[in-house]
Amino acid sequence: MTLAEIAELLAGQKSNKRHKPRHCPTCLSVFKPKRTNQIYCSVKCREEFERTQRLRELEVFGERVCQYCGRVLHESMKLTAKYCSPKCRALAFKAKPCYYCGEIADTKDHFIPRAFKKRIEDLGRAVDENILVPACKECNSTAGAKVFRTLKEKRAFIHEQYRKKYAKILDAPIWAEDEIAALGPTLRSHVRTSQEAKIKVKARLLWPRRYK
Repeated sequence: MTLAEIAELLAGQKSNKRHKPRHCPTCLSVFKPKRTNQIYCSVKCREEFERTQRLRELEVFGERVCQYCGRVLHESMKLTAKYCSPKCRALAFKAKPCYYCGEIADTKDHFIPRAFKKRIEDLGRAVDENILVPACKECNSTAGAKVFRTLKEKRAFIHEQYRKKYAKILDAPIWAEDEIAALGPTLRSHVRTSQEAKIKVKARLLWPRRYK
């Protein structure tokens, strides 16, 4: 057997070994590795597995950690804090828009307020279940501890509060682009900010009709 044939045989063995299907330990899907030492089907799965391992290790030692990135939370942060930064909070809820306005949801809203549920339970009535919906901080705090019959009724109440809260922004005049260009730098920046705020508020008030 020549050296070329031996090299070809070894290359074929390596190729077969490299392409032998494996199970990804993160998503449990079957994949064909590109390298002999490849364990995960993708970089995303590898990072997710490492993040989960880091969370477990830190929880064993009693550390409070960010539920998204696994970093240790600073001592000065609230005891109820789950994320180390607004960025991690937004990424954790990235795929979940606020049920009431469509903004990025960074909290979970209890349809039956916890305060009201506790009062009911104090009276001897059990509340079997509660509806949790993704919500932004502003919508969650705007609704407060008020009780509503339906989620649509609660959304309508929040929208009405925003119409009062942002009345000045909604009543701001609409400027043409040539009119804005004729203004000074400071006033131009102020007008553009006002226009952008108006568009954002109107989009929130139209939710979810703007996506239908």
